[in-house]
Amino acid sequence: MSDESIELSPMPGTKWSAGSLRITSWTVRASEISVRLGITPDHEYERGSLSSPRNPLSRRRGAAVWILKSGLDNDRCPEDHVAELLRRLVGKHDELASLAADCKLELFLGFGSESGQGGCALPSALLREAGDLGLDIALDLYPQAPDDYAGPDDAADDPDRPDAEAGWHGPFYRVRNNDFEIRFLPDPHEDLDDVCNTDAEVLLPDGSRWGATILTVDEVGRLMNRWDGTGEALGGRYFSCSDGLIVRSPGIAGMVDVIVGLLEAGELQHTFKRLD
Repeated sequence: MSDESIELSPMPGTKWSAGSLRITSWTVRASEISVRLGITPDHEYERGSLSSPRNPLSRRRGAAVWILKSGLDNDRCPEDHVAELLRRLVGKHDELASLAADCKLELFLGFGSESGQGGCALPSALLREAGDLGLDIALDLYPQAPDDYAGPDDAADDPDRPDAEAGWHGPFYRVRNNDFEIRFLPDPHEDLDDVCNTDAEVLLPDGSRWGATILTVDEVGRLMNRWDGTGEALGGRYFSCSDGLIVRSPGIAGMVDVIVGLLEAGELQHTFKRLD
């Protein structure tokens, strides 16, 4: 799931939806996509750019990503988002066809309902129009409102964490229960089980906020090997990170276990850096 593609916000009604055009490429620069389409996107991420700009140690993107949002409110139905995006692509058939040779083109839709029930329908005319432009449609379904989403692979299914829920919330992957809220900032295109370098923020019931950059042992070694070639950190002879926390294994689930262990041991305040 990629929350860079759709902007999720709680809606007062029982249903919500959001949509965007997402173009991904391993060979074409995001800025070139803008030029070839003649459209200014909402977000542009170049291949090789930091997945977390505020974390200079974060992993670099493996592909360029170009995102154009529908611009409609989340109380509109999915077909409205599709229709608006297709309207903005009128006259761009040839440009999209040219990009399709080196890019993945898709209309990315998010849909959910607060009751966990409901559905949506996309008219055949819109599907034909999207197909004529070479656009795949990716539908991201949420059983509840986006603020309450907990997917099948999330911590909500972990019997060792009763009452916990987890899921994407804006750019963050959030895990929370009555005792804490943890916000991770991984690359949205990276498998959560493979995350080895990410910023994390812990919010506690007393209102305090604590942050750290979490890296695996292997990731530290990878960075030091890279610096051996760039000359940084005395050619990779040392590693320094003022708010760094080194863990043994990759994956958000394991990082949550470490943070929970630190909380239970009363050591989080000595390990993380206070942010407020």
